[in-house]
Amino acid sequence: MNTRVFIYLHFKYINTRVFIYINTRVFIYINTRVFIYINTRVFIYMNTRVFIYLHFKYINTRVFIYMNTHSSPKFMVIIYWLHDVLRNTVPPQLHLIALNSPQTGSMRGIRGVDYLCFTQARAIGMQGTFRAFLSSKLQDLHSIVRKIDRDRLPIVNLKDEVLFDSWDAIFNGGRMKDNVPIYSFEGKNILSDNAWPEKMMWHGSTSAGQRQVDNYCETWRVGDRALTGMASPLQSGNLLQQSSSSCSSSYAVLCIENSYIGQSKR
Repeated sequence: MNTRVFIYLHFKYINTRVFIYINTRVFIYINTRVFIYINTRVFIYMNTRVFIYLHFKYINTRVFIYMNTHSSPKFMVIIYWLHDVLRNTVPPQLHLIALNSPQTGSMRGIRGVDYLCFTQARAIGMQGTFRAFLSSKLQDLHSIVRKIDRDRLPIVNLKDEVLFDSWDAIFNGGRMKDNVPIYSFEGKNILSDNAWPEKMMWHGSTSAGQRQVDNYCETWRVGDRALTGMASPLQSGNLLQQSSSSCSSSYAVLCIENSYIGQSKR
């Protein structure tokens, strides 16, 4: 474990006795890419005795530290594990999850389908911001995820199984990991469940994630058979294959968590 701690101290002198209040934020970086956020308050009461209480926000852990500095600093740390730390710690990652039913090209525009992603994520207690995995008139698919997260965070399914090593990997010819399914927000495997009879997904993009002006069903507002939208077969493992399909078709729509916010599940 590599740990970096940044502490700001404010000193007040009262009758030669020191009262120190420390309000600190501590980020612990573990090699599994787990970030732990800690709120720490430290009070020093006369005679250099220190009691430190740490409350871990993202894992149910309490740490009490007693320090006696009469001679040299000595630390005794008692850790009370209320729950299994590793099991309850969510590493930095971005979720890719399907809407609970297939959609035609008529989705009330990009805002309409973004709202479906948002409401279905909230319905299962996911707190991240989910956006539709679609290009549109004013949006390239590749730009949906925050730039700083595109090459460093894995893309995972509903069960936190890795689908792609990063967001950028999807646009560089990457394929989904073998035997790792995409689930809907209700937990259904869209590759095998009969609710998705056509194993296709909409994306409206080039293979590089740029908008296909003539292939996004009039900005995802029209389900007309005569119009087309760009789609990809799910079984291929490549989410950006170029298959121009009728906007009347009912295909899967994916939702991507567009930035890492800590712990996306309640």
